[in-house]
Amino acid sequence: MFRFKKSQKGFTLIELLIVIAILGILAAVAIPNVQGFITSGKVSAANSECASLQTANQAYAAENSGAFATASGSLTPYYNGALKASYTYDAGTGAVKTADATGVGGWGTSLVFNLDTQQWERFVTGHGTAGKTYDPTP
Repeated sequence: MFRFKKSQKGFTLIELLIVIAILGILAAVAIPNVQGFITSGKVSAANSECASLQTANQAYAAENSGAFATASGSLTPYYNGALKASYTYDAGTGAVKTADATGVGGWGTSLVFNLDTQQWERFVTGHGTAGKTYDPTP
């Protein structure tokens, strides 16, 4: 049988419980912060994709007598990479009219496209369906 010598000491149960409690508190604080970083990264990436497509639509118009594309499918020669959302454009200005991220590889249910700001935003309950275009005016 194993016995401790008088010079050997171990941790008490109370000390172990305190350490576990501290680790639990740290985890409770860190997890929401990490999720916030993930969502803000998605918002930034989505807005970058949208801005790149606006530039691609200007290039399209320059090569097509000033006529803008009305759907993101027409812009594939001007944009590298796979799109994560489907965009529809105003034929007169080239601005995004709608954006739908429900397709395969889309931005997911945490983002919506704001028609007023022409930007993707974090989804907030009460502002339309997640992943879809919404009109922020009531």
